Amino acid sequence: MEWEARKRNEQLELGKQIYQIETPINCDLITPVENVIESNILARVILMFDQIVINQPLPFKIIKQPSYVENSGDGLFLEGSANVGDVIAIYKGTVYSKSNMGLFADQIFKDNNYLITRSDAKIIDGCPVGLSNRIYQMNRMRDNSTIKMEQRNGDDVADFVDNPYALGQFANHSHHANVTCFDFDFGTDFPKALRGLIPNHLFTKPSASPYLIPSMVLVASRNIQDEEIFLDYKLDPNNCPDWYHQ
Repeated sequence: MEWEARKRNEQLELGKQIYQIETPINCDLITPVENVIESNILARVILMFDQIVINQPLPFKIIKQPSYVENSGDGLFLEGSANVGDVIAIYKGTVYSKSNMGLFADQIFKDNNYLITRSDAKIIDGCPVGLSNRIYQMNRMRDNSTIKMEQRNGDDVADFVDNPYALGQFANHSHHANVTCFDFDFGTDFPKALRGLIPNHLFTKPSASPYLIPSMVLVASRNIQDEEIFLDYKLDPNNCPDWYHQ
């Protein structure tokens, strides 16, 4: 818990730097820093999704290709230019909560390099192969059937389609990262016409609808131009693989 709290504090401090927000003196009178950062990210995510829907390119695109880091497999690359504070990628995957983590601990979580943990202890599994991928596709089909029902009721809801910016799970580690990750929730008020681009699906669907969908986004911590994307994984230095210290 102490390690997670320290990670969250570092995330907020970097967020204040990115969005040039000063710490509120009186939190009763001024919007909390977390909410201001969240609103900035929300605006950028909606802009990104809007551009995808109308087929209007952003100043950058992201691609997956072999990493420049030796023995690291695929990496995430940005082509074009992104400014500090831009949301450049979303961490795609199935979202697990504490209540259902134990069901597939051995089959999914063991030796899985595509897991990321939010500050609320929810885990997103971005593994693109094997059982992880099969579970993701099943949950996507389940959620798409809900959208079909809403469409039949006359709601303007888009089908689920592949989001070209949902590649955050391929960013490799570096202590000299050019992005940071933030918890982000697709709330119940997220535009219905853009919901089909949400790349996250809950392992267990809530009985009540609509419901919040937890996610994570990668945000540029400096200006980036035509380079590989690196994320500081912020692992516990006392419990991490050897490559983390290189």
